[in-house]
Amino acid sequence: MVQSKLPEPGAETPIQPGPGVGAEHEAKLRAVIIEVARGYLGVREDARANNTGVAVEAILKRAGGKRGMAWCCAFCDVVVEEAYRRLHLAPPLNVGLSCSSLVKRARELQRVFDDPSWAREGELIVLRGGKTGFRHVGIVAASPGANATWVKTIEGNTNAAGSSEVDGVYEKRRRCARRKDHTRPCVFVRVV
Repeated sequence: MVQSKLPEPGAETPIQPGPGVGAEHEAKLRAVIIEVARGYLGVREDARANNTGVAVEAILKRAGGKRGMAWCCAFCDVVVEEAYRRLHLAPPLNVGLSCSSLVKRARELQRVFDDPSWAREGELIVLRGGKTGFRHVGIVAASPGANATWVKTIEGNTNAAGSSEVDGVYEKRRRCARRKDHTRPCVFVRVV
């Protein structure tokens, strides 16, 4: 069954793989997404100004953003686009520059889910919060498996402590266990 919106707290409906690249390209595409993301590890902002620096501004420009914008979505957009380009394929979803807009578009395409055991490497993890409902996005670096409470990620515009809106590209661990209100602190977006 394909879900068109996030399930109510406590209810989980498995999604089927969406229309995408097909089984023959899926494993390769996932590996290329991780390879491209890891190539950005170590990118740092200019210490004198937030969301700036040669590499950060190149990421923003390539994703259609402007200097000084928050760039976590731009990082994911560039990585996903580059991975698909390397395999001469078209991505099923434009990541864009806004976490909330990303989730909205992904919901319309039935590509959002909240159970981390369904997440696979190369998909996106979007953290809840902020004024618009979602505040930060990263790339799932490893399938978390059943009963996972943490997800390994590669993220832009974060830091070693895990804050968003900070200074570079890092490998992280993000909590994905249910909260006391039975919601999760994140959703996942299928881009493969």
